[in-house]
Amino acid sequence: RSAVALRFDGGQRLIRLRAGRLAVRVARDGRPFIVETAQGRVQALGTRFTVAQLAGRSEVTVLEHSVRVTVTGGLDRALASGEGAVFDGDRIELLPRDARARSAWTDGVLDVRDEPLAAVIDALRPYQHGLIRISPEAGRLRVFGVFPLDRPEQVLQDLVDTQPIRVRRWGRWVTLIDRS
Repeated sequence: RSAVALRFDGGQRLIRLRAGRLAVRVARDGRPFIVETAQGRVQALGTRFTVAQLAGRSEVTVLEHSVRVTVTGGLDRALASGEGAVFDGDRIELLPRDARARSAWTDGVLDVRDEPLAAVIDALRPYQHGLIRISPEAGRLRVFGVFPLDRPEQVLQDLVDTQPIRVRRWGRWVTLIDRS
């Protein structure tokens, strides 16, 4: 469910990330490589990183070398390999956890380390058919684990087996999650 617009010309290589997530491996060719989101720009100073357009903010994770993040308000910051940040139009906030876990989706897994269940469900939404709703009470539960993104139904069952939740389904199109 990612959406991008490309503009490569003689002066730069620009990708506008409209929605979703993007994994980037940059080839050197002398032109700047930039990923633009609604909140700012990420310029490659190395080769591998991920960028996500989230609701009201963006997220970047550096896998190799470094990037420079510049928010629409003008603030900028360099990030090195293993670092990640979330940014909006005015600020850049470093992420506390390891970049490899944040970018595990590029390997087809969701690596969760003490995250709220609501964040896990948000990460599963692009891989699950239909609408998924989670109650605020269930959403606050803390989760640890590594889950396959290509089997969201199995992930939901694993969560039922390990968390005090119940999952109710109405066909393939509506899934409700609440505390049990």
